[in-house]
Parts: sequence; structure tokens; C-alpha cells
Amino acid sequence: MRLSAAAAAEREIVAAFSRLAFGHGESSGMMLPGGSYATLQALAMARARHFPEWSSLGPASVKSRPVLYTSDASHFSVSRAAQVLGLGENGVTSIGTRGRGAMDRDALEQRIERDRAEGARPFAVVATLGTTGTGAIDPVDALADSCRRHGLWLHVDACYGGGALLLDRFRTRFSGIEHADSIALDPHKWFFLPLTHSLLLVRDPGAELSTFDVGATYIPHRANRDAYRRGIPTSRRASPLTLWMALRAHGWETIREAVRRNITLARALEQRLREHRFRVLPDGELSIACVRWEPPGWGHRESDDLQNRIAAKAIESGEAWFSTVNHDGRNWLRLNILNLYTRSHHVKRFAERLAQWAREESRLPVADTEYTD
Repeated sequence: MRLSAAAAAEREIVAAFSRLAFGHGESSGMMLPGGSYATLQALAMARARHFPEWSSLGPASVKSRPVLYTSDASHFSVSRAAQVLGLGENGVTSIGTRGRGAMDRDALEQRIERDRAEGARPFAVVATLGTTGTGAIDPVDALADSCRRHGLWLHVDACYGGGALLLDRFRTRFSGIEHADSIALDPHKWFFLPLTHSLLLVRDPGAELSTFDVGATYIPHRANRDAYRRGIPTSRRASPLTLWMALRAHGWETIREAVRRNITLARALEQRLREHRFRVLPDGELSIACVRWEPPGWGHRESDDLQNRIAAKAIESGEAWFSTVNHDGRNWLRLNILNLYTRSHHVKRFAERLAQWAREESRLPVADTEYTD
């Protein structure tokens, strides 16, 4: 059957990214306008699988409280999706994290058992490969095992970190992603495409139709599974063509090398900032570096406010843009290299300027500071 150019391009894209994430090209999925939409659509399928009565009878038909699990470092879109789906604040349980911000699998197991003992119905887990704040990687393999044992839907948010799937050294770190029920990826992030290019992959193609299919007689019915039957949107932009053409023109290798370079530069930036006496959050793996400028004798609250002032000064200068993130109770400067054109001389210059902004805001020369890692 003939397909439009955009539909044919999307089919190739889904197959290509499916091979990258699942190890085969047999999954289903579609392009969506942002990772938040991908997470919402995935969790709608999870809800439909575990609570089929909800679609026809509404939430009142569900006798036990549905529970969705995610880490306390996950993207806010998870809780927002839960609100849209009618789960409410009590329907989302944030699991504590370890180290840089990876979900604590033991804490997850304990909470699932506790919720079931109290009469709730756990139904889904959202894991993150590359948290927005610190770039932490959840133990997906262990979480996938928990989901299999408890019969839960596993959604993987790889919107930021998904680009690292292209690097062989991350295949082990991302092990378990092939067992996910759904995966969200943002090619407009670490695959360097323009806004908006987001992709949802679904391991079981039947889950899409069973959740979203409609019998609209005013739309010509065709034997193939049109996108409006498999997801939330009806009308969509032809964004698959842009991604298809970019991959055809430049290939995976161009993206792979850019991802590798971003990670290398992030580690180089950490080292330069250590030399400038910044405190560096350890165990960085992706392209996010988190650092703090801590003048001796400053209290925690005063030091946290200092990080915000440094970031504001950098943004005001027009030379850089970055944010702060609260991790483990402290504010950190969050520095994310996510650009095709960043090179070592940019990193060197930025480290020098950041040290200058930090000195100016703390009114201390760097020679008077003491660095501890």
C-alpha cells in the first residue's frame, strides 16, 4: 500500500531507532511534538493495559488506587502526565536515589510491596537514562527485572541520554532498555535535530491500537494502521521528513562522533574547573557537568545563593547560558554540552570566564580559596 512521504519516512525512522534501542526493527511508534507528549502517550497505554475498565467506565470503576513509580530526580513531565491521566498526586510515588541521582532499586521493591499490602495497584515504572538535572543513569536492567516480576509497564525516558546509545561503551550501562514497554527519545536534543523532534517507541504494536483506535466513519479507513488510530494526535507536522533527510545526509557516524566529543569535553570541563578550585560532582558519565564554587567559611544557604548569582551573572553577560540544579540538598551549577560545534577552546574560555564570574560574585581572589573534592 502506498504511503505519503512523511509516513514512509516515519516508518523507516521508527525501525532505525527501534534497532538502536530494542536491538530489532519490529517495534511500533511515532514522532510526537516533545518528550512530554511521548511520556503521556506511553503512560496512557500503561493505564489501558492494567485498567481496561477505565476507558469505558471512568476512574470510579477502578476499585484500588493506581500507583506509578518514578525517581525523585525524574523529569516533571512524568507527574504532569499523571495529572492529565487522572491519577492525581497520590498516584505518583517518587523513589529515592543514590549517588548522582539514579533510582534506588531496593527502595522501589520495598515500596511496591508496601503499596500492594495496603491495597493499592502498582502498574508502571518510569526509568530515566540521563536525568535532566545531573545526567544520572537509572539501573534499567534491574528495574526491568522488577517490572517483569511484578507485572508492571516499564517506560524509559531516554529523551536526553538516548544519544549515548550510539556509543559501544554505553551499551552495558543502558542494558535492560530492550525490555522496556515504551521508550521516549528526543532527536532534537542529543541527535542535534531542530525543534521539535520527539519519538515514542512501543515494544508491543498492539498496545497502541487497543488504547487509541477509533471508528471515525468520516475518515477514509485503510488497512494500514494510520497514526490517528495509534496515538493521541490526529493532525501532525511532517517532521519525520526532516529527521529522515538529516540521517540520510549525515549518517549515524556524524552524530556518534558529536556525542562522543560532547562527553569528552564535559570531562575536560570538569578537570579545568577543578584546577580553578571548583567542587565537581563526581561520577559524571554523559555531557552534564555539575560544579559548585564554595568560598571557605561560607554557610550552606549563603553558598547555595552564590551559585544562583553566578548563573545569573553568566546569563546577563550574554556569553553563556546554563542553569542551577538542586541535588542532594545543595545547589549546583549545571553545565550541559549539547552542541555539534563546541570545541576544546570553547571549554577553556568558558572555564576561565566562569572562574572570573565566581570570583566577582564572591569578592574573593581564587588564591584565597581552598579546593576540596
